[in-house]
This record gives sequence, structure tokens and C-alpha cells, in this order.
Amino acid sequence: MATTRPKRIACGAPDLVIIQKNTGLLLGHVEARDIGVSLTEAKKSDQLKRYLPALSNLLLTDYIEFRWFVDGAERAKFRLGEVKSNGEIIPDPSAIAPAEKVLKEFLERDPVRIEGAEELARRLARLTHLIRDSIATAFQTGNASTVLTDWRG
Repeated sequence: MATTRPKRIACGAPDLVIIQKNTGLLLGHVEARDIGVSLTEAKKSDQLKRYLPALSNLLLTDYIEFRWFVDGAERAKFRLGEVKSNGEIIPDPSAIAPAEKVLKEFLERDPVRIEGAEELARRLARLTHLIRDSIATAFQTGNASTVLTDWRG
């Protein structure tokens, strides 16, 4: 089951959260860019620099190209076609099988599980850094909510 995330402050949040339907456990995240946006450049963004170490199963896409990251490392990628300069999308039928394979593997990843105190501490530390960076960005860009501003007070 995919759940779209509501728009947040400028520091962002993954666009989709993928949840295992029968258990409700988290399987992964999807971050989408506009068609034609370079995913190589997107990977260098501050947002992806925060996401890659914090999100263990992430799919980055511009709807034509897909890159799958596991524990911050690129695991696989594929392109469904090409975008011409006039905006026309030319599909690549040979990409269907690799796309199915990668998407199936992405969706079949084990849900995020915590096995012991050390693993819990590591995951909480990664999430804490993500939250810290998001809050810092919110203040730096002037997008801090009144709740954050009041807490800082």
C-alpha cells in the first residue's frame, strides 16, 4: 500500500511511503522528481544526502528513470524510455522485464525490523539526525512552524 505524504516545509519528506498491507509495517520510501530532472544531480541534493543514510529502502525516480537504494548504496536502476526535446516520451519495451524485477525486489524487502537495543539506537540516531537537519533547514529558510519557533523561544 502506498501512502502519499502531504507537502511539508521546504526541508521536505519522501513523496510516498510504502507499507506492507497485511501488517502495516514500513517497506520503503519513494522520492519523485519531475520528468527529465537529472537523478544524478538529485542524488547530490541536501535532501537526498539526508535520505540515503536514514531510509534503508529508497526508490528515486523522475517517472522515466528509477534508481533503487538499499542502506544508502545504489542497488539497481532502469529507464522506461526516453524523453524527446519536445516532451514526447518514447517507451522502451525492453525495459519492462528489468523494471518488474527491480520493483518486485524493492517491494519484497523485509519490513524494517529492530533486533535489539544497539540496532534501535542506530536507527534512532539516523532519524534524529534527519529531524535535526530538517529543523535547521526550516529555520534557515524561514519556514519554521510556529510550534518550532515557540519551542526555540
